[in-house]
Amino acid sequence: MLSPLHFRDMAARLAVRLILLTAVFAIGLAFFWNYISDRAHSLEEQRLLLAAFEEERLNASHLKDDYARISPFLSTIENALPTEESLYRVVEALENIAEQNGLKVAISLEGQSVQPTGVSGVNYIGFRGVLDGNLEGLRKYLSAIDASPVFASVHAISLTGSNVFYQNGTLTIRGKIYTK
Repeated sequence: MLSPLHFRDMAARLAVRLILLTAVFAIGLAFFWNYISDRAHSLEEQRLLLAAFEEERLNASHLKDDYARISPFLSTIENALPTEESLYRVVEALENIAEQNGLKVAISLEGQSVQPTGVSGVNYIGFRGVLDGNLEGLRKYLSAIDASPVFASVHAISLTGSNVFYQNGTLTIRGKIYTK
């Protein structure tokens, strides 16, 4: 028969065993939870990398298709920009465009040599043009430059005169001529 002392001793041992078993189970569950959490995080990173790779693959595919479409025109594009040696022809073309639009012009290059644009094989040199005319002539001139085969951009315009909108005055433009 079980004595109360013996029963208490067995109950205490059982309680200690249950507490130890619960502690071991809790520690094991924590390690397992961390393992599952790490695997889920790793899986999410792999999904993100896979999505980024797929996007890059699609971009490369589009680039390949675009290159196939423009490759017949590459030689034309490469030969469209003037060389540094033929800049005088571009300046002459800009002056002719001005004269065709009723402006008197004097264009000068700014700087001694071309500067890189950051795009491979494309350079530029600054220019300054002093035009005698009115604002309407300048508007027509800028439209004609835009429609011409000359690769030039105008980035500054200054007007001098009492009423350049209707009468002749001095117009100064600054821009870039692009070369190869």
